[in-house]
Amino acid sequence: MSRSYIIFYIYYTEITAKMAGFCYFNHKNEVTSMTSMTSMTSMTSMTSTQLKWPKPLTIGSKIAIVSPAGAIKDLAILDDTKKKITAKEYKPELGPHVDKTYQNHYRYAGTVEERLKDLQWALDDNSIDAIWATRGGYGCVQLLEKINPKKFLDNPKWFIGHSDNTYLQSYLAQHGVPSIHGQNVIQTTNTPSLKPVSYEKIFDILAGKKLCYEIKKNSHNQKGSAEGILIGGT
Repeated sequence: MSRSYIIFYIYYTEITAKMAGFCYFNHKNEVTSMTSMTSMTSMTSMTSTQLKWPKPLTIGSKIAIVSPAGAIKDLAILDDTKKKITAKEYKPELGPHVDKTYQNHYRYAGTVEERLKDLQWALDDNSIDAIWATRGGYGCVQLLEKINPKKFLDNPKWFIGHSDNTYLQSYLAQHGVPSIHGQNVIQTTNTPSLKPVSYEKIFDILAGKKLCYEIKKNSHNQKGSAEGILIGGT
């Protein structure tokens, strides 16, 4: 039996020992169950109990929708995910500049100051329970040295996104806070090939559910054991 700790990656992902146990592979290369967490090198020496875990969401919890990188075409592109959020009895809250456009050799969702203001609001506001990025692209790296994490670390919350948002997730990981490397808000409409289970797993994590994934056997599997933390992001 081999055991490993996997990073939290959502397309098919999970979340860590604290919430779902360990990852097991049997010697027959059969179905596997696993758990994971978003992480960074500084996390490798931490245990799941030392991480600053966001609290599970409850009915009426608010999810901030922000655009820390590229611009979106219009607010209508957010409708599909907003419906998913309200269907779970959560409340979507749009950042003030979520649909702003600022052209400067790239189509940003506002100036650095405007994007930072929205992100800082979502991080700091205690009425916000999770943060979901509209899209990736480019621009998150411009915010890193300007973020003030103090209030957020006193009340950590889930951050959801991928692509350029990996910069922000790595930043949070350096402060010991797991995040969800999952679908951006607009991907529910512009990437119809994505499976609904990807979004269901995001909501399962937000609700604090323990997750279990099954992996089909593969001819490349090797008998043996290993233990460690894998770190990733795109």
